[in-house]
Formats: sequence, C-alpha cells, structure tokens
Amino acid sequence: AGKCEGCGTVFTVKATNSAGAAVYYADGRYGNGNTRSGLDAAFEKAAAGSTVTLLGGSTIVGYLDGGKALTLELNGKAANTLYVGRSKGANSLTIQGPGDIGSLYVHKGNAADLTNWSGTMNLLYVYDGSKTTLTGGTVAGFGNSAGTAGSVLAEGRAFQKEDGTFAAYGAALSTLENVTVTACPHTDIQSGHCRYCNKTVAATVNGTAYDD
Repeated sequence: AGKCEGCGTVFTVKATNSAGAAVYYADGRYGNGNTRSGLDAAFEKAAAGSTVTLLGGSTIVGYLDGGKALTLELNGKAANTLYVGRSKGANSLTIQGPGDIGSLYVHKGNAADLTNWSGTMNLLYVYDGSKTTLTGGTVAGFGNSAGTAGSVLAEGRAFQKEDGTFAAYGAALSTLENVTVTACPHTDIQSGHCRYCNKTVAATVNGTAYDD
C-alpha cells in the first residue's frame, strides 16, 4: 500500500485517467458504517477509461456500475470479490496482470476481459447475456453460471482438467471444476472440428492441426 508522508493515510488504490493524472484512494466506510474498500471508491469515482491499480489492502471488494469501462491492474495483489454491473448501464472491466481473485461476478449486459490476466480464481460466475473472455489462469468453479466452456474461452484456448484431460468446448460451465486455460492441443478432431476449442481442422500431421 502507498502511504502519504504528510498525513500518514494509507492508500490502497491508484486510479490513473487517460491523461495520466492519478488519484489515490484509501479504505473507508459506507454510510451504514460497514467497511468500504478503496477499490470500490475508485470504481465509483474514476473516469471512464481509467486504469485502477491495486496497491494493497486486506479486504478488496469492488462494484463496477454506472455504465463505464475501466481497467483493473492487479499488480500482483489479490482481490476478494469483484462485481461487473448491478443496476446501471453496460459496464466493461478489463482485468490484467498477475494476481488472484476470490470471486468475479459478471452480470447480464456487462463484460469482463481477462485476456491479460494470470492467477487463480475461486469462483467465476457468468450470468446469461454477459461476456467474459479468458486466455489463461486457473478457475476452481463456476457456480450455476450460464453458458459453456466455449462461451468464455478466447480463440485457440481450452480448459485443461486436473487429470490432464481437456473439457469439451460445449461442456456446461456449471459442471467444470479446477480447470486451467491453456493453448488447445487439437488432439480430438470430430467432424472436422476440434472437440476442445471448436477450431476447424482440415487435417492433422504428426499431431499438428491444419485448417483450410
């Protein structure tokens, strides 16, 4: 965490707008007295297009709402719970850098881009009508998420299970546990398509898949 040399305030988040101006946020409290993460304050007050960087904190919870797009730089820190969208407009959160995530909820009409994220996540809950994209990382579970494995995988990626096998592209997210996103091996071709990533494959030569 960052500490103000003048007043001693410990800042847990830095928000940098598109012009490069930075504002720092500390943990605080809601009107009802409950603890409020600096991340949540940054999500509310940062201008659209800003990058929000974690600096520290013990309980990191953030609600992105209000119809804007932000980038969250985990900076090697762990976020407890993240919500993309609740009631106001379409929101988009790009999560990048190494760092673990406890839970990520992506609500209908909202999007989460994790194509530059690496780490572990306990729960990824994807609501029907939302968009989430993964290229790496390990997810312990998806709860009762809507959609299939293919609905959250970037092109050419697949879910590898703990036993080394791969989940089918059409497998329901709610059935998957402890899967890691990897480059697809294209080792199971059925009717001209890879069973794990849905890539169109014309032929395989010595284990290498070729399309048209």
